Amino acid sequence: TLQGAALVGRDITVKGDRLDIEGGAASGGFELASTADQVKIEIVSPGGRVVETLDLGTQAAGRHSFNWAAGDVADGAPYRFRVLASAGAASVPSTALMRDHVQAVSTQNDRLTLETRYSGDVAYSDVKAFN
Repeated sequence: TLQGAALVGRDITVKGDRLDIEGGAASGGFELASTADQVKIEIVSPGGRVVETLDLGTQAAGRHSFNWAAGDVADGAPYRFRVLASAGAASVPSTALMRDHVQAVSTQNDRLTLETRYSGDVAYSDVKAFN
């Protein structure tokens, strides 16, 4: 619990598709199960409309991040993203990763749980990275 308490106020990376928008820039991430010869990120507005597509080209298996010039989009606006990855005609499995903010910690059934701004309660074991 003491280790988790040190995370309060810090950012973490967890599964999710919400963009972290701050100061006209946004960031997100993803994991690929295998190498993809074509990766695209679709930026989706709160209304569900694709507002931009980022072409990231070939990407190796593993964890990746991306940035989007959000322009005049308000900080914290609920924009989301989709990862489209393929190798030839086959789809490559991917997991969207988002940055979230730890607001509190708790223990439940001897498990450490992080209470986050956007994702709600997240098990400590589900955190992909500490930012």
